[in-house]
Amino acid sequence: MCNGVGLHEEQTDAGSPTKVTEVTVSLLKLIEKTGYRLEQINGQRRYGGPPPKWEGPPPPKGSEIFVGKIPRDCFEDELVPIFEKIGRIYELRLMMDFSGSNRGFAFVMYTSPDVAERAVNRLNNFEIREGRKIGVVKSVNNCKLFIGGLPADKTEIEVKCVLCRLTEGVTDIWLYKNTACIGSKSRSTVQYAIVEYDSHRSAAMARRRLIPERIQLWGREIIVDWATPQNRTKEMQYNFSDMKKFSTWRKLWVYLAKAEKPGELADTHEHKCSKKYSALKHKA
Repeated sequence: MCNGVGLHEEQTDAGSPTKVTEVTVSLLKLIEKTGYRLEQINGQRRYGGPPPKWEGPPPPKGSEIFVGKIPRDCFEDELVPIFEKIGRIYELRLMMDFSGSNRGFAFVMYTSPDVAERAVNRLNNFEIREGRKIGVVKSVNNCKLFIGGLPADKTEIEVKCVLCRLTEGVTDIWLYKNTACIGSKSRSTVQYAIVEYDSHRSAAMARRRLIPERIQLWGREIIVDWATPQNRTKEMQYNFSDMKKFSTWRKLWVYLAKAEKPGELADTHEHKCSKKYSALKHKA
């Protein structure tokens, strides 16, 4: 392996040794020419991040684009020359599967939001190969996670300390008590947290870290998901607007309600938001 590039990582569906060698040689030539580092971590291969001789903090929010519909046997040696024509690449992350082919999508971070916007305008529907067009859009910069099922007696400091030990990039945390049915005098035994990370990448890595291993916190099995949905219906656009930014997925509210009082659903804040949206929709 050289600079994180291994022969097994470039094997295509065809499994041809000749093709493996060709791709490996092309990647080695690329990193030798550009001086960028190429390494594979947690199902993605990262080119750069930061690039050579980079000084200062990472690029600001809005500098990353999402690239979809990439041919499965297309790698950095083809992608980098296309995207660097738009501007300097800070980082390119190509999602990989166990066979060595890519998963059909990647993230490219430029040095500024202006360059990212230019890449979207110029490269969306770009024909990367004959009859194969890629899709390019601005990346969703989702930096918040929802964590449900936490004991109600834990403080923000306690929860933050645990999450900082398990994940990286935690910047802030908000705790919210779950409420049982209206009129109930019983105290809540669970609460949920909205956890903010320093980047979408940190949040995504934390989500991967917390979900597959079924980590328990204080003896409880937790539920982890994005705090804001990435595919929004009109109702979600209302519920997840800036005013309601701490609402979360309906199924997670249902989970918390059932955890509080089995067999009954709580008339939670999210349900109120849905009712309010419906009322506004009928007035329109």
